[in-house]
Amino acid sequence: MLRQMKGTRPFAALLSMAAVAILGTSAMAASPSAMATSDLIAGPPSGSWTVSSYTGTLGVSDIYADTSSVPGFLDAYRKAWDQPAVGLYDDLVHYSSLFWADYALANFKAGVQSDSSRSSFQSLGGFGAGAFEVTYPADTDGYKWDEIYFAVGDYVAKVSFAATGTVARDVLLDQAARQLALLPAPTAELRSLGARPLTGVLGAGPVIVGVVLFIVAAIVLIVVLARRSRAPAVAGRYAVPYGSPVVARAGPIYSDDRRHWWDGQVWQDTMVWIPPGVRISPDGTVWWDGAAWRPMPSAGGVRS
Repeated sequence: MLRQMKGTRPFAALLSMAAVAILGTSAMAASPSAMATSDLIAGPPSGSWTVSSYTGTLGVSDIYADTSSVPGFLDAYRKAWDQPAVGLYDDLVHYSSLFWADYALANFKAGVQSDSSRSSFQSLGGFGAGAFEVTYPADTDGYKWDEIYFAVGDYVAKVSFAATGTVARDVLLDQAARQLALLPAPTAELRSLGARPLTGVLGAGPVIVGVVLFIVAAIVLIVVLARRSRAPAVAGRYAVPYGSPVVARAGPIYSDDRRHWWDGQVWQDTMVWIPPGVRISPDGTVWWDGAAWRPMPSAGGVRS
């Protein structure tokens, strides 16, 4: 019955990982919340709820499909409650930095968006940047699911509601809102980031310089990848691309001055007819004679 949080390694999230590596210094060394993760999970909403056997500590394998590299993970805890044919689950994952928490949220979002079994997906306002909601059709036990993911500071929360009948979204939103209110802001990390005033490029602290370098690197990477992905489409637009020619292939036989070409029987004037199969610019104004671009015949003649 229970659905697991499963992460992937999306490219966008890897950019976040690169940012963390660059920013490494003081922000990554900031102390996370001293409170136990289990103490930061909200109690159940009003009503008659029974503590579920699913309540307890979560390990890395409960959260990630690939456990070979889980950056920043510290611990995780789940509180769960039951009613007849209804389940409510509040999972909270603790990371060593707000950067790793943001990375993890992007990771979970990418995994959900690529999951073809989901019924719906939407970004969710009121729960911070990157928050989203996903629903799933009935599983093998007949339970339909509605889940909300969001991140605050060093924490990522997933609040889930499962039911064999109607899913009570208002109960889910109430639990998520009370969970959001309990999570502490990463004041130590934010204070660490803000402790170095910008006094010039050479005087800027390593964190600020790192942010600038990362932004520049990300922009360059995006531009390079965009150009690479666009190149095949541009090249395929014309059967013979216009531009600096490659090594000439076997083709027509030209006179020394390249004014005439041999059609197998007689010499043809390139000012009247051009050879078949030659490169022609997209605008049709010039053609490639194997050594230089030449104007098209005034009549546009192409010998077939």
